[in-house]
Amino acid sequence: MIDIGKALKSAISTGVVEFGVDQTEKAVKAGKAQLVIVSRNC
Repeated sequence: MIDIGKALKSAISTGVVEFGVDQTEKAVKAGKAQLVIVSRNC
């Protein structure tokens, strides 16, 4: 199983993370998103 905390820290440190609904939708529509994490507490 993947440690989500480590994976997020790694992704954030590379500078290729999008936050927010609008940016995420654009990345998905453009085919640039490799992983989308949806939180239910937002």
